[in-house]
Amino acid sequence: MAKTKQEQQEKKETLKMYIGPSIEKAGLSNGCVIRGDENKIYEKIIKEIPELKNLFVNVDESLALRKKAIFENGTNENFYYEKVLEKKNRG
Repeated sequence: MAKTKQEQQEKKETLKMYIGPSIEKAGLSNGCVIRGDENKIYEKIIKEIPELKNLFVNVDESLALRKKAIFENGTNENFYYEKVLEKKNRG
């Protein structure tokens, strides 16, 4: 089924925020907002640390809750944050 022009435009304009630890070598900093496909923009570092893709969240009404969840044990956000931090510190 073909997507309407409006659906295509909405997909393009989706903003995402990275809520993981900053990774200087990739030019990725906590809180940066991107427009577009994070998998393409950060392809190299995502191949190295695949957990990163779970820390790009939509900039919407759930953003504050997702950012807070990074520091709450047992949440998916905390799990992926810790994994990325561990891999970042290793190499």
